[in-house]
Amino acid sequence: LQERARSALLSQAMSSDVMVEPEESLLALSSMTRTLAYQLAEHQIASATALAEYSVDELIELTGIEETLAGELIMEARQPLFDGLENQGE
Repeated sequence: LQERARSALLSQAMSSDVMVEPEESLLALSSMTRTLAYQLAEHQIASATALAEYSVDELIELTGIEETLAGELIMEARQPLFDGLENQGE
C-alpha cells in the first residue's frame, strides 16, 4: 500500500512538471502576448476555450495583469460561444 502511495505521489509530481504549450487559439487572441500565453499555459490554461471559463478576478489572481486586459481577453475568448448562440437563434 505504501509503495502504491509513493508511486502515485511520484507520478503526480512528474506530471505537474510537464510544460504545457499554449494552443494557437490562445495565441491568436488580439490582446494576447506570447509571454502571457505561456504564463497562462503554466496554469493549465492553454486554449481560448479554457480561458473563457475564468472570471476576471481569477485571471488577475493567477497572472497579475490589469483588470481591463483580463476582461478583454476573457470576452474575446468567449466570443465564439456568443456567436454560436446567435446562430442557433436563426
